[in-house]
Amino acid sequence: MKGDEVFTLFDKLYIEAYKKEHGKEVEKIYKNNIYKEIYKNVSKYTKQDWQNLKERLNYIYEDMIVLMDRDPGSVSVQALVEELRKYYSDSFYKCDLIMFRALGRLYIEDKSFREKINHKKDGLAEFLSEAIEIYCDIHENRL
Repeated sequence: MKGDEVFTLFDKLYIEAYKKEHGKEVEKIYKNNIYKEIYKNVSKYTKQDWQNLKERLNYIYEDMIVLMDRDPGSVSVQALVEELRKYYSDSFYKCDLIMFRALGRLYIEDKSFREKINHKKDGLAEFLSEAIEIYCDIHENRL
């Protein structure tokens, strides 16, 4: 996968949404670093790697769907949110709490993201967003 194809996975939306909120700070800090980090990580991926990444994310979503009847702050849901954050960190970029919170908000604020996630199960995007928000609150308080 090359160039802009890499960003199809993210639809370039999480960066754009974050830019709206933090403007020049993102331009200065993240544009250079995040783009470079993502490209460095994904430029070596094979088609099989991409398939494995897609499957891993689908498993996380499927497991989360099973837990949607629980409180988003429950231990089991939060463990899966941790797995989701690890997925992004292992696969694409260091997913710090700021980026993870922004991604969680993007799940519901961006129509395209919301529709893609809710295609798996109605309400999944909202549930994930709330669970990610709780996760970030918990972990920020630990720092």
